[in-house]
Amino acid sequence: MLEKTDEEHYITMPEIMKNLAEYDITADRKSIYTDLCDLRVLDIEVKGEPIGNRYHYHVVNRMLELPELKLLVDAIQSSKFIIEKKANALIKKLEMLVSKYDVQKL
Repeated sequence: MLEKTDEEHYITMPEIMKNLAEYDITADRKSIYTDLCDLRVLDIEVKGEPIGNRYHYHVVNRMLELPELKLLVDAIQSSKFIIEKKANALIKKLEMLVSKYDVQKL
């Protein structure tokens, strides 16, 4: 959910089930609904919105927002005491905190 959704990009229940299948995880819809609610324990809120005849789900809140992550990336890149290899490794880790769509914005 964190990688494939954001405020502008949604995923449907069949897509969720397909993505889980890629990891050899099988689940029925009811258990996935429960799992989506359980993500709140990890401070990950997933919102489902009816669009047409399906619900579209996306992550509402993230640990750090895109502007905050951009600030961190800029600080890492402009740092004179972080070597380039370490800077790139840190930025790769920060990229894991945004959706695949926002990675390019960092």
